[in-house]
Amino acid sequence: MLNYKEFMEALKQTIYSQTGWKSDCMGSLTDEGPTSDTALEIHYMNTERDASVISIRVPELYARYQIGESITSIADSVIGTIREDDRFCLAQAVSQCKNYELAKEHLFISAESIYNEEALSQCVYQTVGDIAICPNLKLLDRNGKMIGLKVAPEFLKLWKTDENEVIKAAVRNSSKLYPARYYNFLKALFMQEYKGEDFMEEDSSSVLLEGNGDKCISTTILQHGAAAIFYPGVCRKICEVLGAESLYLVFTSVHEVMVSAVRADVSVEEMQRRLHNGSRTVKEPEEKLTEQVYCYDGKSNCIRLAKGEGNVFQCDE
Repeated sequence: MLNYKEFMEALKQTIYSQTGWKSDCMGSLTDEGPTSDTALEIHYMNTERDASVISIRVPELYARYQIGESITSIADSVIGTIREDDRFCLAQAVSQCKNYELAKEHLFISAESIYNEEALSQCVYQTVGDIAICPNLKLLDRNGKMIGLKVAPEFLKLWKTDENEVIKAAVRNSSKLYPARYYNFLKALFMQEYKGEDFMEEDSSSVLLEGNGDKCISTTILQHGAAAIFYPGVCRKICEVLGAESLYLVFTSVHEVMVSAVRADVSVEEMQRRLHNGSRTVKEPEEKLTEQVYCYDGKSNCIRLAKGEGNVFQCDE
């Protein structure tokens, strides 16, 4: 059996051979074994910044070795622990941002009010009416909570691409990262684990026919869910199931959109009243998206202000 110092050297070499991460033993070193303050600092990036270092307590590792666990097994568990650490995940994500081919797999879109200057500061976006469609990079996703970073003009220079290409890539990738879902209010109220229902597949689209009211559309994580209506094919699918040519879109917050078929007996003014009533429940100013009613035009396959003016968003199939 290796003594403490030999064990530490073997563990460091095993971790290095598997990952390329260098490590240092910090704290008290004795011939007998580690003391309570001894730690193994793993440098998982080639930088001296604190954000690239994670400390692992040594005493329990050596104790596992003493009762028979192999060094390889202990090294695997240390590596696994680090790869699950939020700091490591953030550092890896930021590192991948430098390469567009890697970064575009983490792109997604969010919808923001064009009046939310803080959200739109130093980022690229496309406008439709008074809504900004923003490309973001997913940095961390834990327990249904996501941390994203809006794409700044500097990223476009780094990637050698333009904002139209990045926005299109983000729209396409969003439907994979955070798929669109229909939410039944009663199920959401009484089922704690309810994550909405997939309506994009042919054999599940009938969920949209539940009830007679507006259809609530969001994403699997209920964050920035209003953007789901801009995903490829979503509006087309809803029209197909509801037997409608066009749709009213009422954005009650940045997290969801209420959808209903355009009918001759329902005016834009009536939809405006519904939006006004629904928006009263928005507690945080940054969660408010718009005070305007939007429309999906099935003939042109685009989203625009219901009154017709302003920029349009051309939907992908």
